[in-house]
Amino acid sequence: MNRLVQAAGTSSHNTPRSMDFMRHFLRGLLLAFAVVGVSPWVAAQALDPGPRRVALVIGNNDYRNVDRLRTAAADARAMAHEFRQLGFEVIERIDLDQRGMKAAMRDFVQRIANGGVGAFYFAGHGVQEGGNNYLLPVDVGTLKDHAALPDEGVELNAEVMARVGQSGAKFTLLVIDACRDNPFPKRAGRSIGGARGLTTVASAPEGMVVIYSAGVGQQALDRLGDDDADPNGVFTREFIREMRRPGVEVAEIVRNVRTRVKELAARIRHEQTPAIYIQADRFYLVPPSPVAKRPNPASPDTEAWAAASEADTPEAYASYLGAFPKGRFSAAARIKLAALQRQGASTASSPPQAKDESAAWAAARQADDREALANFLARYPNSRFAEAAGQRMAQLRETAARVTPGAVFRDCDECPELVAIPAGSFAMGSAEHTREEGPVHTVHLARPFALGRTEVTQAQWQALMGEFPKQAKNCADCAVEGVSWQDAQTYLARLAARTGKTYRLPSEAEWEYACRAAGDHR
Repeated sequence: MNRLVQAAGTSSHNTPRSMDFMRHFLRGLLLAFAVVGVSPWVAAQALDPGPRRVALVIGNNDYRNVDRLRTAAADARAMAHEFRQLGFEVIERIDLDQRGMKAAMRDFVQRIANGGVGAFYFAGHGVQEGGNNYLLPVDVGTLKDHAALPDEGVELNAEVMARVGQSGAKFTLLVIDACRDNPFPKRAGRSIGGARGLTTVASAPEGMVVIYSAGVGQQALDRLGDDDADPNGVFTREFIREMRRPGVEVAEIVRNVRTRVKELAARIRHEQTPAIYIQADRFYLVPPSPVAKRPNPASPDTEAWAAASEADTPEAYASYLGAFPKGRFSAAARIKLAALQRQGASTASSPPQAKDESAAWAAARQADDREALANFLARYPNSRFAEAAGQRMAQLRETAARVTPGAVFRDCDECPELVAIPAGSFAMGSAEHTREEGPVHTVHLARPFALGRTEVTQAQWQALMGEFPKQAKNCADCAVEGVSWQDAQTYLARLAARTGKTYRLPSEAEWEYACRAAGDHR
């Protein structure tokens, strides 16, 4: 962790506490590792990342017994890269045999089960037979009998769509780029699998969007001509362009891809109209960018209300009303004060055992760690809060398993490097410097987070904002300087749109904790 201190710069013991917010911004972005279903008491520190997003990407190029393909592997690698950029866990597989394809599918279905978001992409040979579609592994033989096809291929409807539909996933996207010429030779006047392309989808499960690279009986183009140097096929290159756009729902993405591919193919007098099947509500690969609103830090009224809200006690709201009886938030303060007073009266009339249980639960949720929650459950195994405590423990276990302290990672190629910081406690402040830094007090950070390893660079800023900062020094690796608070919020919103994750500025406590390398370092 000392590397983090060196990279992040001086600790708060060497920097006045009145440092402006932008120095916090330039010193590092904060990504809060959150859990699904964030409870109200932790919402300020933990941000909900949403359901688990997993993509299975398969590209079969080097077939052993039938014609090899030109762009399938390159298409798959490009799609895997894009899904990573969008915050998906990616299972990337190239040139799989039948056993490998089925194993990858089992892994994928397990990961998206019970509310996950899945994306399945296949580039390779595919054929239709008997009203079914088959994706072909690289070890498929030169079949002599169409009855052997189910034994050597992977049936799209039963082995892919049906299994995904039964997984309980919240949303799934299937992208099938397998509409190429039939690789099997004709025998007795008929080729196994028909002439070319795939047949229609009988019915897509709820929550699924399916797109084929071409319509029924059509061939998907790899190139638009001999001078087409693009490494990806026509369908995949257009899909990638569309999936990068923020704020466009998946149904609109696939429709745009269909329109664009049809237009490009028509230019060279080829017919290719991607087939789409939509059985899902609105879903975004890249959510619309949130509109950040800047609070007014110069308003004493606003600052007093923020402090009262954070304390959330009758005394705090009464103090606010005493200072600002006609303040901007006076009505809200009176409502909160009355509610807390009623709550206090109700608690006072409760049986002693119920009051003890409520107090213990309040203390456990305030601590918000597995040990405190386990102690609460051991003491009150039949509590009305037992289910909530058990769910929170499971969430904390999942979070801890995902975060390795000290790990350095990026969420995308243009993203700042982040360092995973463990949860813990430290003595914040100093008695040796200015009055603003005292008194020394213990701060507990209940969950891990990740902090920018260095300042945001001008190159990173330009990659997302489209231009260098106004006061740029034409130095790609230099820190961003002289940007406004609103500019910083816009950058964070665009970063979130690129990765599908949530970012914010670090709190003073998080910043000091990281600078001390999670200890009492000066």
